[in-house]
Amino acid sequence: MEAGSDQASGLPKLLARCLDGIEPFELPFAEPRLAFVCGRVGDHTRELLPRERIGLERMGDVRRAEYSSGRRVARQALSLLGVRDWAVTARGRVPLWPRGIVGSITHSRALALALVGRRTDVAGIGVDLESEQRVTDELARRVLLKRERQRVVEKDWPTMLFAAKEAVYKAVNPLVGEYLAFADVEISASTDGTYRAEMTRPGESKSAVEAGRGWFQRVERHWLCVFLVPNR
Repeated sequence: MEAGSDQASGLPKLLARCLDGIEPFELPFAEPRLAFVCGRVGDHTRELLPRERIGLERMGDVRRAEYSSGRRVARQALSLLGVRDWAVTARGRVPLWPRGIVGSITHSRALALALVGRRTDVAGIGVDLESEQRVTDELARRVLLKRERQRVVEKDWPTMLFAAKEAVYKAVNPLVGEYLAFADVEISASTDGTYRAEMTRPGESKSAVEAGRGWFQRVERHWLCVFLVPNR
């Protein structure tokens, strides 16, 4: 699936591509103009560009599949914005994007997804995919605040909240550079598929975290969370 502009409204529509037989889906916003690609995790090392192959020999089979699948969807997402043949390298685990581009990559053992946009449209992008039932009761007690656990509205809500926190961190950390622990961010989610984030302590990230907006949905037995930080 690939989407373009919304002819009825005249607004630019989210650019999207689903690979490998994944049922096409949409993200619940059209502005700012972003592009995403979702595909299945597999060994896509043959598709890596030379600079993306650095360190590949030190990866095990599982990590190699996840890494190559992430780079595959990232480059295809960039191509939807008109940026082609860009090697998506990283500093640590943070992807390095072309000048003027912001984005995020996520993967589970089964799916990989990349979401990218232009800095003129959005300041920060974070995405996270977590397989359903990923967060056990024991893990929830470690990564969720008591207030968050008390607001759970369905059995697997803790997995979504965990993914939301990960998306917040991935959107904000490249902007600010501050480390955020799970307890530093409180998620308030609504059954309409949106969420907000709030800092539980003072910090440099506070304004970006609290200005951002989040969305969540299910995709192929996964929770997908997106967090966008607007330009100021």
